[in-house]
Amino acid sequence: MRTITRATLALTGAAALTLFAVVPANAVDSTVTVQVVGVPATITTGAVSASGEILPNAAASVTISDVFVNDGRAVVGDWSVTASASAFVGLAGADAAAFADTAIGYTPGGLETSAGSAAVLATTVADLSTADANAESVATNAAVQGVNSATWDAVLEIPVPVDAIAGSYSTTITHTLIAE
Repeated sequence: MRTITRATLALTGAAALTLFAVVPANAVDSTVTVQVVGVPATITTGAVSASGEILPNAAASVTISDVFVNDGRAVVGDWSVTASASAFVGLAGADAAAFADTAIGYTPGGLETSAGSAAVLATTVADLSTADANAESVATNAAVQGVNSATWDAVLEIPVPVDAIAGSYSTTITHTLIAE
């Protein structure tokens, strides 16, 4: 009986060692790739509000609300915004000749930025000249990283010439986003 017990113990011990034997780990590697994509940088504007009827030799105050730059390129780069004014056009027969050299003042107000836009610099421009329609820099953002945005209101001061004839006059303000 002792032989059977010893044989049973020996077999049980051998079985236990087989069950608990160290088996090499079976490992597999998986490469995971995440592609970050960007979308083009865009600019939009909101409503235009004017100060009402203006007499000659006074200044009209006009606001273009919510000039919005959305830089979704997800890159390290710069962007800037320029503004220009077209020559005034008289509406309903009004002669815009008096406005030929009008210098429109541009002040970016209420600048708000996203976290990636801490370096936005808004610039007041004294002369968005309607005579040559040259673009003037009104906002810049240097060395931004990732997605960022900025919003401001463009407050325009339009001097009405002393020799302006009663009527309605129109100019087009063009905001251009230059993303580098």
